[in-house]
Amino acid sequence: MTAKRRPVVCENTFAEYREIDAVNWSTLRAATRSALAYRYACSEPVTDTDAMRLGRATHTAVFEPDRLLQEYVIWEGGRRAGKEWDAFREMHPTRTVLKPDDYDRAIDIRDAVRGHKAAAKLLRTGTPECTLTWTDAETGVACKSRLDWLGPRGRLVDLKTTRDIESRAFGRHGAAMLYHCQFAFAAMGLRANGVKNPTVRIIAVEQEPPHDVAVYRLSDDVLWAGEVKVRAALALVAECRHTGKWPGRYPDERAFDLPGWEYPEDDTNTLGDVGDWMVMSS
Repeated sequence: MTAKRRPVVCENTFAEYREIDAVNWSTLRAATRSALAYRYACSEPVTDTDAMRLGRATHTAVFEPDRLLQEYVIWEGGRRAGKEWDAFREMHPTRTVLKPDDYDRAIDIRDAVRGHKAAAKLLRTGTPECTLTWTDAETGVACKSRLDWLGPRGRLVDLKTTRDIESRAFGRHGAAMLYHCQFAFAAMGLRANGVKNPTVRIIAVEQEPPHDVAVYRLSDDVLWAGEVKVRAALALVAECRHTGKWPGRYPDERAFDLPGWEYPEDDTNTLGDVGDWMVMSS
């Protein structure tokens, strides 16, 4: 019997998405470090910060510009305390408060992205803020992913702000941030939802003016490298759920080693030579 295709859900809010009981990349990435780190990431409450609010506002400005003033409001009163602040929050109980400079930056980034030829082409057709849910076939772990933008034929588009869009610098940054794993995870979700050959594009935009923009295409090799790590992380989560044990990265004794540059190049030195040098230099 052919498995029933599960639909891509595109209309739920972020709050509704957070209530879905499933593994997402934000927590699964911790499992690439250890089971202990994953369990902590799942249990630790998320503290909303100005940087996080700016990030969400930037995404809304780029992908859903008509919703920006529906979901965000600007506070120009300085310190967020006192009678004026309380009255302001009562007037806007459901909207996220931004600083004026943060709002201006979100608008500037929106204009930079929308004014970039390759980026604007990607955003002509598609749906913003799509939610995927699926069950990983190998481990039975329920998964979810929130996509910035889902274009035709399963083309995933994601916005990343960065200090430098230069290809080598952004590649190093992306590797450190595990972008290849994040998008491999999302691609797995798209395939589980019936998309045969999902593709990924990153719109990278510099945080500081003039907000230069680049569009990067992720190759199959890049996504494969990410999927290897994702599958290892999912297998670790499944195993620890089964055993009830969540070990750290190194549960057993390990040998201590030094980086290569700390070893003398001349192997003729003896311990006595080193001792003589220490006495002479003291």
